[in-house]
Amino acid sequence: MSQRIEREFLEQVEKIKQQLESTGLPFADLLDADQIDVILSELGVEFRERVYTPDVVVGMFLFQALSDDASCRNAVSKLIAQRIAEQRAPCSPNTGSYCTVRARLPEELLRRLARQMGQRLAHSADRAWQWKGRVVKVVDGTTVSMPDSEANQQAFPQQGAQRRGLGFPIARLVVIFSLAVGTALDMAIGPYQGKQTGENALFLALTEGLQPRRCGKSRGKTLQLRPAVGCGGSVKRPATTIVKRPATTRRLRPINR
Repeated sequence: MSQRIEREFLEQVEKIKQQLESTGLPFADLLDADQIDVILSELGVEFRERVYTPDVVVGMFLFQALSDDASCRNAVSKLIAQRIAEQRAPCSPNTGSYCTVRARLPEELLRRLARQMGQRLAHSADRAWQWKGRVVKVVDGTTVSMPDSEANQQAFPQQGAQRRGLGFPIARLVVIFSLAVGTALDMAIGPYQGKQTGENALFLALTEGLQPRRCGKSRGKTLQLRPAVGCGGSVKRPATTIVKRPATTRRLRPINR
């Protein structure tokens, strides 16, 4: 990444952080309460909270993940400030209710919301943003580590070469996102090691989201997906082999402080 691009990227991140501190809960214009209720109904999850409704809790959770202060107390304070600005009665500053409701959010809800919002923004993109009139989807993969809890170790075991207690759980991520608008269109997460856990395997699990005769571009690589025999809409394995870049691992910080 050139110094100019890196500088512009950091400036954009800083601008987003300033907006988070000066406005209400993030993505309020994108988080459709009815859409969230439909997904929860499909997943068999019910919410009866009047203050911490599902759309509010998702917005607070996103604020935690994006804020420098990732504490539950800061998230509740943000909601109180928003309710006062809207001339509504402030809620209790106690974080217990929020933490309890947030723990009930299914992981699948967040995955579906990310996919639906990403696809919605990509579909509404100006045609002038397309690359030579084509809808280009970028594929990239990485790894992330996370807090060393028993549940995380069970789902995403640490690397086998590390002694127990000396490593962190690690997961592998593969994301397909829009080149035009940069939103995630689909994503897959899996353990770092084991059968069918490599980036190629995770990517092939996402190919249903790619239309035939579309190209997926990754840094320095191009994947051409061709229609299967009969043109039934399915796709074959990529015609070229993905050359992996040196692995980089990002740390996921806890947000339950």
